[in-house]
Amino acid sequence: MPGVVSDVETCGRDGTAERAGAEKPDSGEHHDGEHGGGGHGSGEHGDAARHGGGIAGDDRGSVTVEGAITVCSLIVALGLVLGVVTAVLAQVRCADAAGEAARLLGRGDDARAREAFRSLAPDGATLTSQGDGTGIAVTVRSPILDGMLPGIELSAEAYAVREPETGGVGANGAPE
Repeated sequence: MPGVVSDVETCGRDGTAERAGAEKPDSGEHHDGEHGGGGHGSGEHGDAARHGGGIAGDDRGSVTVEGAITVCSLIVALGLVLGVVTAVLAQVRCADAAGEAARLLGRGDDARAREAFRSLAPDGATLTSQGDGTGIAVTVRSPILDGMLPGIELSAEAYAVREPETGGVGANGAPE
């Protein structure tokens, strides 16, 4: 062929890119990678240019790594969300147990108060109560996430006024 018009960016042997757009005489000799731009026998530089990676390297595995990091991040985020939801539900159960136990203890029904506490409170919860003469204060404490975070616990408090027939102390300090 008398002349070849090439509009391909090629990678020279020294790693520099050349833009070939001018007509070049065809000397009949074909040197690997000099002017071929990815033709037959262009060697490693032509292959790299053809795949878009250039001489800098191959980044085909980066998508896999990014995908793995994304999946791991989503799993961690899901775990945190589930942990928070579990803690909120345990807090609600503590509040329900404290309120019901305070109401029943205010009526003088200790056995039903213990039964309500066992059925409403989360596993591992404790119940404490204090009477002040006119009412009763109840506190329910529970380890958060079944003790997975040591030293952190949930608690809920409730107060109920004693009913007159339970033998509480009246407003003037005399037994009722």
